[in-house]
Amino acid sequence: MSTHAPARRHTSARTSVRLQWLAVLAPALIIIALALPELSDGLGRVSAEPASEYIKSNVELTSLDYAEAQKALLSTPPADASAHLLAVEAGMLRGERTTVLLPQAKAALALDPGDARGWIVYARLNEPRHLTTAARAVSFSFHLAPREFFLIVPRLYAAAPIWQRLTPSDQALLFAEVRAAGGDTKLHPALIAAMREPGGRAMVTAAYYGRPHALRALNRALTAEILGLSG
Repeated sequence: MSTHAPARRHTSARTSVRLQWLAVLAPALIIIALALPELSDGLGRVSAEPASEYIKSNVELTSLDYAEAQKALLSTPPADASAHLLAVEAGMLRGERTTVLLPQAKAALALDPGDARGWIVYARLNEPRHLTTAARAVSFSFHLAPREFFLIVPRLYAAAPIWQRLTPSDQALLFAEVRAAGGDTKLHPALIAAMREPGGRAMVTAAYYGRPHALRALNRALTAEILGLSG
């Protein structure tokens, strides 16, 4: 008998065990392989947190935070339009050039035209040169989300220069948001900032038309906050 037979039997046994383990593990390996692209696609969103949530909640961040969030959100696949619209907003808030951001916003909105916040950002990117386009974008945002708390602040900024171009029904919705901001002290800083935009003061005055006492009370409150006299 050959002395090599036991060695061949051991090798054959080991190979058989390996093949059995491979058969067991193959489905799991296939699932992992299929899941890897989705996992990597999600890394951009994960690495952008919590900055992206702050952006959607209208919390002011540093330029560095906006830049890091923008970079992470842009690393997501192009099909993730909502992430790319947030990236555009982050870029806008840190002062990136409109010529760079506007094509990105257009491409993302073409994929997800139902993103109301995206239309508000698109409106701001079109100001002050394309006011008619900006007004249409704000109007569409009202059509998609007429009463959304976290859209009040960005919509005030976007609407200030073009509010007179809105339809009466859209103006009524806008004025309701202006008064909502006036009645919420947490939103007063945003309202003050919106009033510094072209058309902002006229927009607030129009929102309080027929409410002189409320307008005077708001003016006193905002003046006190600007001067640092509020409690």
